[in-house]
Parts: sequence; structure tokens; C-alpha cells
Amino acid sequence: MEKIKEKLRELINSADESKHSKEELDNLSKFVENLEKFTYPTNIKKGVIKNLELERQHTIPGVFLNGFTENNDGMIYLYDLSKKDFVNESKVSTNSILKEEDIYVFTDKSGKKNYFFEKFTFSFILEGGIKNVLGKFLTHEKLIERDWQILSGFIAFQFTRTKRFLETLKYNYQKSMKIMFQNRYKTFEHFEERFKKMQKETGYKTNVTIRETYDYIKAGNYDAVANKDYILTTAMSLANDFWPLFLNAHYEILETRKLGFFMCSDVPFFIIPPVGWPKNMGLGLMYPPKAERIMPLNKTQCVKITLFPKEINHGVSCSYKTINEKMTNRINTEISLKCVGTNPLLSATVSDRLGNT
Repeated sequence: MEKIKEKLRELINSADESKHSKEELDNLSKFVENLEKFTYPTNIKKGVIKNLELERQHTIPGVFLNGFTENNDGMIYLYDLSKKDFVNESKVSTNSILKEEDIYVFTDKSGKKNYFFEKFTFSFILEGGIKNVLGKFLTHEKLIERDWQILSGFIAFQFTRTKRFLETLKYNYQKSMKIMFQNRYKTFEHFEERFKKMQKETGYKTNVTIRETYDYIKAGNYDAVANKDYILTTAMSLANDFWPLFLNAHYEILETRKLGFFMCSDVPFFIIPPVGWPKNMGLGLMYPPKAERIMPLNKTQCVKITLFPKEINHGVSCSYKTINEKMTNRINTEISLKCVGTNPLLSATVSDRLGNT
């Protein structure tokens, strides 16, 4: 890990500063520190659930695709639901997938793309024992309890570290924070009292009236900004929450007809509720009767993972509902501590922006 950190520092120093902010580079270092805390689960029992049909397929980060496609040729075989077979091959640029889906792709001062961190993320999790598990699938060996634990951890990690998942967390965080801004003061009188108290305590002055500031906050014509480090940290910790879900899922192996043809998924579970007070804010949860994910195991096999939200508790205190509650509390606590508790008014920055427009 020390060598990785040294390599990371070299990468940061060579980054094109016009395309990467200092905050972005700093957050990369913090993400590595969080990655060191990533450990496989123990003492979790695997449940057995009935099989259901596949419903949809999606994509995964390009660096994962590069790890399994034959000679990195980017060929993907699509699965036809009606025929229940792999029927259509598609030429996809692995470089374009990398640009679109991966979290950290740096551009150095010479203009060259650097995929070091993405490859490190992938190799880091492989060294946790997943190589042996994937090898057992290829040779049709029986998986022991520990193998299922490692496989579920690997899938959960890949699922939560995609760019699409992070963007979903960011959207929910910012939406919740904005709702909290708008609902923090129930009446103008309440807001006016806090505003005057803040001015007295801090000496803050503005050429915008209290009423204009209040109306501006209530109208919501501004953007809330998510803390990048919080989003990355949350995504990493969510992998731990997802482990029991994947461990208790039903797995079915799909054989490909050619090397390097497969498909898989990175679709997030979460959506944002349209309205809500602080106690009800955070993430609304998609709650389908079942959910399917497809993921490659090696160059010739895919695994179809079927999750059953209503039947998920096989001796494990984890479900869609409990994960959603954890996320809601986590986001609300973060907003309260960093965005509300540290400022008695929360509107000083807002009124500054209003005065500048």
C-alpha cells in the first residue's frame, strides 16, 4: 500500500491542474485511505432462494471489461431474453467505456490519459482472494462458504464504486440538503429572529433585506454542493451494507459461446423522493418484487444474480429497507453537522450570492 501511495503522489503531481481541482486531487488520497479499510465479511450465512427470469442488462466500468475481454478487443455478446441465448455481438471501444464509467481518469500535463488509480482499484480487490473464486467457476468446482463471502464482497464493491452510483449519491445528497435549507425556517418571523441574532454575533452585514433573503432561500433557485469526500466515503461504506444482500441472493451461471463476450450491471438501487421534511428526507428506495444483476466471472462465464427484497433476511439483518434507513440517517446527519450545525443561520453565503446577482 505504501508503494501505491507513493505512485499516487506522483500521479497527483503530474496531473493537469487546469482539468483537476486541488479538492479533487486531495479527495483521491482520502479515497485510498478509505480503501485500506475495505475487508471481506465474515460469519455471514448464504441463503438459497428460488430462481426467476432475467429482466435487464447494463454495463460496468471499462477497467473491469479490459480485465476479461480477449486481447482487449471490446467485443460484448448480448443476451436475448425471448430466445434466452447470447445472440448479438457488439464492438465497443474499451477506451470510451473507461472515459464514461470510471471514477478517476487523470489527464497529465502532456495531455495523456492516466488510468493508474482505476487499475489499482481493480487489482486491489482481486488480491483479496476473488481470483481463486473466479477460477473455481471456470473449472466448475464447488464453492465453500468463504468463497461466497468473497464473491459477494467483490460484487458489492464493484457495484458501489461506479461513476453512475456516485452520481446518484451526489444527486440525493444535494437534493436533500436543498430541501433542508428550504424547510429549516417554518415562518418568516422565525427566520428574521435567527438572522438578526446571527448579525449581532458575527457582525455580518448585507445590502439585501431579510425578506429578500428569506424569499430567495424558500424559492430554491440555487444549487446545493455535495462534499466529494463524503460521497466517496459513503460509497465505500455502502459496499459493506450491500454484502449481505448479494450473499443471500440466488446465483445462476451463464456460459458464453465465444471468449470475451458478456454483460453486467452497475445500476444503483436508490432514487430521491419528490418532497419531504428533514425527518423523511434522504433516499427513497426502489422496491421491485425482485432485481437482477449480470456480471462477468471470466472470459467465458457470466453470473446472473437475483435479489429478493422481501425475502432477503436469511439470518442476516440487512434488506433494501434497512440500507435505505441507514442512508437516510447518514445523509441527514451529514447535512445537519456540516451544513446546519456549524452556521446559526445557514443563509450568509446565500445572501452574499443574492447580493451579487
